[in-house]
Amino acid sequence: MDHKISSVHLSIWLCCLLASSNLYAVKATFASASQTVTEDNDGTITINFVDDSGNLTAAYGTVSWQVSTTGTATCNGCSQPDGGSGGYTDHYLTSGSEAIADETSHTFSVNVNQDGRYESDETIIVTLESFSGGTASGLGASTTHTYTIDDDDAVPTVSFNTSTSSTGEGEWGSIRVDVESSAVGLEATVDYTIANGTASNSDYTSTAGTLTFSEQNTYKTISFHASDDTYDENDETVTFTLAASGITNFALGTQTTHQKTITDTDDAPTIGFAATTATVAEDGSVTVTVDLSTASGKDASGNYAVSG
Repeated sequence: MDHKISSVHLSIWLCCLLASSNLYAVKATFASASQTVTEDNDGTITINFVDDSGNLTAAYGTVSWQVSTTGTATCNGCSQPDGGSGGYTDHYLTSGSEAIADETSHTFSVNVNQDGRYESDETIIVTLESFSGGTASGLGASTTHTYTIDDDDAVPTVSFNTSTSSTGEGEWGSIRVDVESSAVGLEATVDYTIANGTASNSDYTSTAGTLTFSEQNTYKTISFHASDDTYDENDETVTFTLAASGITNFALGTQTTHQKTITDTDDAPTIGFAATTATVAEDGSVTVTVDLSTASGKDASGNYAVSG
């Protein structure tokens, strides 16, 4: 009887000893709740293994984490749509798990993609899913880590593709506006104005307005139609200007004006007498009329000679 009582007492003592030593009471917790890293730098996220007092403790078991879809950064191969709405990849961190053997902390890498586009800072939300097996006793206090990718790309510039272009009368043309340097990651706008040079409003159809660029847009065009007429005239000009006052998420580039030339396509009119003969009485006078085959947009003249 005494021997049995001693065994019971020994078992209780061993259980109490194991419980008090926290040998099977190690929790997984993120070392920090958040961090910010610039876009062109890779980073790391660290998981600590702690006892009930918060002290680092050698751990055994399997820890799992999940890359949440609530983050604004897009990834390649995780639960978010690959590449995001614009086809870009911001990072390559995926959900996963790792076997832990005698570690007080575990660090994994976050590979960030330098995408070259001007955009808002973006976040990766990583959540600890479980810590089990071995000495694990679940999760600690910090189970969510917000990893912020700090965009370091310059504001994109916008410019006319060329300084001049021409369109023939009666034809359609366009003026191209290009995005330069960084790519568009935020909706961007630029206003443009139109000013007559030698052309008048009746010579063309095009209106001042706003160009809106969405993600991945690299250029926009302004439509232009040169009016047709029958006048032989000089080529005429109109100037388009990108306006600094109506610009968002852009900076003006080097080519902020574009001159459009309306090329005249009409032949020069011919000149001739209205009649081949005329009769006049002696000591009388007669008016001889000279006609153009069509009206001209230029001053027209012709020489004549008198013989008899």
